[in-house]
Amino acid sequence: MLEAYLRARTSYAVTDRAAYVVRVDARPTVRRYTGSALDDLIFEPAAGGAGTIRFPVAGGRSLQRNPWLRSGLDRFERIPEATTVRDLIEAARRPA
Repeated sequence: MLEAYLRARTSYAVTDRAAYVVRVDARPTVRRYTGSALDDLIFEPAAGGAGTIRFPVAGGRSLQRNPWLRSGLDRFERIPEATTVRDLIEAARRPA
């Protein structure tokens, strides 16, 4: 139940320099991933072009202890056109 609630209030964005996970609810949160945080992303493709992109170096221990915060803030979860998004993120980590 918590997972569905949080996913419904989570959005994702990619710029030419960073990836963002934005949650708007009782505890609004923005996670920004840049530089080395983009180096080791994990791509998990799914059927129909969807997929999940994880940022494994993000969060630290505080996210591990708090399920409210950790749930979904370290990944772009079940997004459409995941390969295209992954390519945009990889372009953001390369110097211009």
